[in-house]
Amino acid sequence: MNRDLYFPSVKTRMLGLVGLSSIALFSSFYLQYVAGYQPCIYCYVLRYLTLGMLALSSLGLFAGRFVSEMSAVLAGLGLVGTGISAYLILDEMFPSASICTACSVIPIILGVSLYYYSIVFMAIILIVATTIFRQE
Repeated sequence: MNRDLYFPSVKTRMLGLVGLSSIALFSSFYLQYVAGYQPCIYCYVLRYLTLGMLALSSLGLFAGRFVSEMSAVLAGLGLVGTGISAYLILDEMFPSASICTACSVIPIILGVSLYYYSIVFMAIILIVATTIFRQE
């Protein structure tokens, strides 16, 4: 019995990463410039990671030979972003530790903290980029 998993094509997965990165990046701009939440230094790091993910996944749509290398870098960025998001969730759970004093007001979207959305986004980038890397 053949138990191979079906994955969409590499271009489709890269296009999905472009879409997710775009949504994450522009929602961070919305939260800062429209909703008035001021980001901390960690939020800026996550934003720059997301910008890098958007650029790499956009290039990955057109650079056929280098998709494997780009997906490896994307997986690394996703791993770093997941770690930073977990760090911020830890700070939210234990505010007396005062890890990040700039995050006194954390945006709550649909009853969930923004950091949980961030960790899910970064984990999806990590998983999808790993599937591209492993397939190539």
